[in-house]
Amino acid sequence: MHPYLMQVLATDRIEGWQQQAERSRWIKEARSARPAKPTRPARELVAAALAPLGIRRVQPAQSTAGRTGPADGQRAAAGERRSAGTPVA
Repeated sequence: MHPYLMQVLATDRIEGWQQQAERSRWIKEARSARPAKPTRPARELVAAALAPLGIRRVQPAQSTAGRTGPADGQRAAAGERRSAGTPVA
């Protein structure tokens, strides 16, 4: 390759790197200038994620005391299993 073409190619690459670095600086400045959003409680995030699936609410977790299952040597029948939420009618 001709030395002149190598010089042009190197110059183009360097300009590309400089432009990319400048864009990164702009993005970093814009992100730091934005006000922080208040965090949403986990319950709201779960509800928002499950809403498109037609699930309105999730049952609260139950304690393991008094539950029977594979740990006690009993297998759970398919009819006894429950879904994680309540489907919308």
